Amino acid sequence: MEAIEGRVLDPEEFDEEVFDLDVLVNEAADEEKPFRFKLGGALFTTAAPEDFDWQEYGRLTASDNQSDGRPMMQLILGDEQYEEFCGHKLKIRHINALVERWQAHHGISVPESRASRRSSASAGSARPSKRTSRRRTK
Repeated sequence: MEAIEGRVLDPEEFDEEVFDLDVLVNEAADEEKPFRFKLGGALFTTAAPEDFDWQEYGRLTASDNQSDGRPMMQLILGDEQYEEFCGHKLKIRHINALVERWQAHHGISVPESRASRRSSASAGSARPSKRTSRRRTK
């Protein structure tokens, strides 16, 4: 199969059926209900993971500092809601509960950050400490 050199072809040039991404992009949102939550009397509506902008998601997942949850929350909430959300003081356990509920709603789980994997892996492969003396205390 020969590669098509860098040009956009007119769909009428094809004999076979062509996947029309424009139709998908312009379709109405899925029938799935969005995940919503209340905080400080305000109602927040989150984005579904499959609706994230692919370039923003790529930058987020390629980041060296994946332990910082703020970029992910901004992606989930969008810029406007994120600013309002940041006006609230919350504990990590509250953020974790929110993210867990959001994940459960969408049937996904977000992988651990690189830092967590490294520290978990090294903890699991740690050698037991050596005895320093054979003497026993009475």
